[in-house]
Amino acid sequence: MRMVKSLLLGSAAGIVAVAGAQAADLPVKAKPVEYVRVCSLYGAGFWYVPGTDTCLKIGSYVREQVEWNAGNGGVPIGIGATDAAAAGRFDRTDTSQLSMRTRVGISVDLRTQTEYGTLRSYLEGGFQASANNGSAATNDVVYFDRGFIQFAGITAGRIRSYFDINSMAPYAYLNTRVSGDTGALGLWGIAYTAQFGNGMSATISFEDGGSTSQGNGSGQNSARGHTVTNLSMASQFGLGTTSYDNEGWKVPDVVGALRIDQAWGYAQVAAALHDASAGYYQAGGTALAAGIQNNGHPGDAWGWAVSGGFHLNDVLGMKGDTFALQATYAQGATTYVTSVGGAPMVYSGGMSAGFAG
Repeated sequence: MRMVKSLLLGSAAGIVAVAGAQAADLPVKAKPVEYVRVCSLYGAGFWYVPGTDTCLKIGSYVREQVEWNAGNGGVPIGIGATDAAAAGRFDRTDTSQLSMRTRVGISVDLRTQTEYGTLRSYLEGGFQASANNGSAATNDVVYFDRGFIQFAGITAGRIRSYFDINSMAPYAYLNTRVSGDTGALGLWGIAYTAQFGNGMSATISFEDGGSTSQGNGSGQNSARGHTVTNLSMASQFGLGTTSYDNEGWKVPDVVGALRIDQAWGYAQVAAALHDASAGYYQAGGTALAAGIQNNGHPGDAWGWAVSGGFHLNDVLGMKGDTFALQATYAQGATTYVTSVGGAPMVYSGGMSAGFAG
């Protein structure tokens, strides 16, 4: 019996020894690899693209808008294309009083450190669907409002104008109809910004002053706008009715800005020079050409604008409260003050007006 017990114990010890040897031969469990690392160089939300030194931040938003007694994204019924010319039919038969709009925005921000400073590329765009005339499908659009590169103080691409100081975009749906701010859709520009320390900076920028065909349009349709109306000689020399008669876009607007950014907020002063030159009075046949040769054509004209403003954070110690003020004055460059230069304007009968956008 003792011999049997000894054999059994010996066998058990042998099995334990063998099992122990096999466990020792197993590979050690690897530590988890941090495939995505947080990038703290540029603030919250950035992370390193795996395998690179490039930091990436992706953002998005969805906005839902519902309107009554308005159309085309907020134009009040009774203004422009919805005025009395429709003889009261617009809000009864010709279109719907109830309209909806859904907007989806996506942004991509890439930044890399180089020996000459940060290299940044930024893209923002999205999709928008409007249902204001009974059919959303025909109003689905893809939009693109930002796309620029920043490096060594240079910014180039589709940007917000460096003339702009405060924007009502975060606070109102109709901001683009009352202010000259270009934040909604941006504009083309190339700029250089010099940093002086302590939040002080100065920028010189060359920006879109009306690059659509013949510069027609105003406000957001062609950045700052280039719409010149010639009233002279139209009836006297048979040169046609008054209409837009713009010189082609030759030079960009020149913008200069001086700015300070601090914990309390920011302040800025800016100035802009804008080409507001007209073209010949009228293109056409021999009679018109003779009239132009005999009477000449308008000379070059320049408009300008100046602005100053500030934005204060945590006003009176109330966290999150802000107070902002801005004043802008322009001559011959009215879209620096307001983008309202076309259909949204209302005039009484018998009035006459001239514009140089």
